[in-house]
Amino acid sequence: MKLLIGDAKYDLFEGIQKATLSDLILLKRATKSTDFPNGITVNTIQAFFTSLKADEDDERGLLEMLVDSDEGLEIVRAIIFLCRRRAGETQSFDELTDVALSETGFEDDEVEVESGPKDEAVAPVKKTKTSKT
Repeated sequence: MKLLIGDAKYDLFEGIQKATLSDLILLKRATKSTDFPNGITVNTIQAFFTSLKADEDDERGLLEMLVDSDEGLEIVRAIIFLCRRRAGETQSFDELTDVALSETGFEDDEVEVESGPKDEAVAPVKKTKTSKT
């Protein structure tokens, strides 16, 4: 899955799972609040995504589901921060997360299936966007 900010695309898995220790410490310190007294961690982000997946009947896109609550907005900021830092951007938490919601979104990765022997049909390519507000 990709995080979209304007024309830029960031790999969500890379940003979250391969965050540096320094970035994780900065994230925890920057996100301490009444909603997250210990700050946001990778486990916090994963738990939030798991809770969203549990509501399979919700037909909204991922971003729309995330921004429905204060906690969700903070999770979006955390994701933006980690992805942009992973991409080499070095600004502060506030500078990196000061983006317009209308310029932010998520995109599913493209899944391509290679063709088999010539007499077999090629499986379709899945290409979807989950949300971009």
